[in-house]
Amino acid sequence: MKDVNGNSDGDQFGKGKYNYNNQQAELVQVRAYLTEFNASATMVATALNIYRPNLTRYKHMLEDDGVLFVTHKAPCKETGRIVCYLSCNPELKKGEGDDRG
Repeated sequence: MKDVNGNSDGDQFGKGKYNYNNQQAELVQVRAYLTEFNASATMVATALNIYRPNLTRYKHMLEDDGVLFVTHKAPCKETGRIVCYLSCNPELKKGEGDDRG
């Protein structure tokens, strides 16, 4: 199936549905959301309407950059499971040596 630009879903080199510009935009959205809100990954994916496996990739990228961290564990408001709540807000970061689990 072709989009309005004539690209098919399977085109390579950033012409498909999840191109580089879209990924960068989603990464910026995730970082901004987690700077303002403390949320689980599922809550972020639902709130921003981001494909869950992509969000996992963005989480790893933000962790590698040192801006994403776990604030606490609690039941998820979406699934009810005990999950890690994430944040990019430096004011919520625990001190070095604290138990983050």
